[in-house]
Amino acid sequence: MEQPGHTYNPKTLLAVYVSLIALAITMVGLSRLPLEKLPIDWLDLHFLKGVMIFGCGAVMAVILAGFLMGLFYEKTLTNALIFGACFAFLLIFLLFTWADIAFRGKMDPTFTQQINWESPVNKAPAEGAHHPE
Repeated sequence: MEQPGHTYNPKTLLAVYVSLIALAITMVGLSRLPLEKLPIDWLDLHFLKGVMIFGCGAVMAVILAGFLMGLFYEKTLTNALIFGACFAFLLIFLLFTWADIAFRGKMDPTFTQQINWESPVNKAPAEGAHHPE
């Protein structure tokens, strides 16, 4: 009697596992690169590093979707189309957010204010402020 669904070859599962581990190690290694020590100033290495890390993550997502979610074995392309559309919308959202942050001062020359990333919660109280005890 044949079981429903598909079965995996152990070699395929091992290859998927090894590739996911290798990509995860690559992502961590890329994230820990000390780019400030490199004498390259004509290329934005932080942007390139981010693109490479995002690319590793995208490859990992394709591997996970293809093998572990079973999209590789689907006969119809409906699930793969929906999965791809989700990534397309995610890319659009990330692209617009990046464009807003990266070109905020270049598109509007009157905009000179920098974003204040300091937390107002951790500020030390002003001198002379009353502290209830």
